[in-house]
Amino acid sequence: MDISSLERLASNLERSLDSWGFWLTISTLAVVIGLVFEYWYEVKRLVRERPFRWKAFQELMGAVLVTVGVAGELFIQAKSSKIETAIRDVNHNIEASLNKQAGDAKREASDANERAAQADERAAGANRIAEAERLERVKLERMMLPRTLSEARQRSMSDACRPFSGHSITVFSFSGDAESARLALQIVAALENAKIRVQRRVGVMILVNGAPFTGIAVSAIDPGLAKAISDSLIAADISAMVNPARPDEKEMTMTVGVKPYELLK
Repeated sequence: MDISSLERLASNLERSLDSWGFWLTISTLAVVIGLVFEYWYEVKRLVRERPFRWKAFQELMGAVLVTVGVAGELFIQAKSSKIETAIRDVNHNIEASLNKQAGDAKREASDANERAAQADERAAGANRIAEAERLERVKLERMMLPRTLSEARQRSMSDACRPFSGHSITVFSFSGDAESARLALQIVAALENAKIRVQRRVGVMILVNGAPFTGIAVSAIDPGLAKAISDSLIAADISAMVNPARPDEKEMTMTVGVKPYELLK
């Protein structure tokens, strides 16, 4: 049962108890009146008769005491009923006060939860903005920083290419582009450490017309070596691709173009 149903049930029981208490009072009052009527004349006769009859007095005192006791019980019952009613009223007031306090606490908790949810939402929004700014900053740093192969990455490329020791490759880069020339020299160092025969053509390519080639392209005349080089560069977060070999292509080549850039679309 819900709270409201229990409260209605308790109220009905209290009204029923009050009703039975009222009829109990009426019944006790009737007993007192009956006893008074029953022994009133006996008391009057005992007082008037002479000589005074002590034996009759003793017999009548029992009835008088019963009457007085029942009357006292009636008085105490009436007083107790009033006190019980007052106690119930106090309990109801306490219950109402506690219910109000509980309701206030519940509303305060709800308000606090709502404020916390709003704070979490604002914090999440701030985190999203901060993350977006961080990604843009990382993106900008990647655009500005030159491509490079650390010593560890150079060793990793050497280890990957060592099974192709003795194979040949020609490495090209554009003239006037220091960033691509430096990267090309790092790649050459890694390949030579793996005993790959490298022909250096760093800085010999000249741009004639159009946009310069971006990224790194490796010809697929030697597919295994091309894949080893490409995978090592991609692992270092450097853009690289393997191009199909041309029919007229006689030797394996790698072109280190300028660093990839973004244009407004």
